[in-house]
Amino acid sequence: MSTKFLQGAPWHAMVELAEADGSFDLIVMGTHGRTGLKRLLIGSIAEKVVRHAPISVLVVRGNPDGPRFDHVLCPVDFATDSPRVIERAETFVGGSLDLLHVIELPLAASGDPLLTDVISDADHRATNRLEMYTAEIVARHKLPVRSETLVGHPVAVILAKLEEDRTFDLVAIGTHGRSGLHRMLLGSTAEKLVRHAPCSVLVIRARA
Repeated sequence: MSTKFLQGAPWHAMVELAEADGSFDLIVMGTHGRTGLKRLLIGSIAEKVVRHAPISVLVVRGNPDGPRFDHVLCPVDFATDSPRVIERAETFVGGSLDLLHVIELPLAASGDPLLTDVISDADHRATNRLEMYTAEIVARHKLPVRSETLVGHPVAVILAKLEEDRTFDLVAIGTHGRSGLHRMLLGSTAEKLVRHAPCSVLVIRARA
């Protein structure tokens, strides 16, 4: 363990250090856990670190007993890096792991009854892929794993699940690591979870 004293805006100093020193693979930071209007304010240190850091970020909310978490929710979007995201999430699981895939429909089509077959087909394919991931996890670590596919807006669905089941103490999600203008845009799923989730949030980035 080493200690460093940095100057400047806290989020910027942490990001610069992570960029300069390639030996780091995770930033761990706390959040004051504000609620209501204070939680809605844009620009918290945690959100800025999540938005700009080149490595994974663990935002700890509450008082976990140790480096592992009892009940972890891992949303997956079936991007090419999803298997790596799941493997990284596994290292933080001390109890059980839930995989979640959210089928997102265009807003204009959300009430279209003709999409029933499309949704059913997407649900079937998603369920099969989640079952494949589950088998791989059990083979690696023999963890208790559950999986589920839901329809809706990803952020809303994830937050609703966390509120419904308060046994979740960590949500682990991947980010596609966009840079430049794309990284500057507000409103990513990861940032919204950091702002609103009632539990700790692990944002997994490619370099980790």
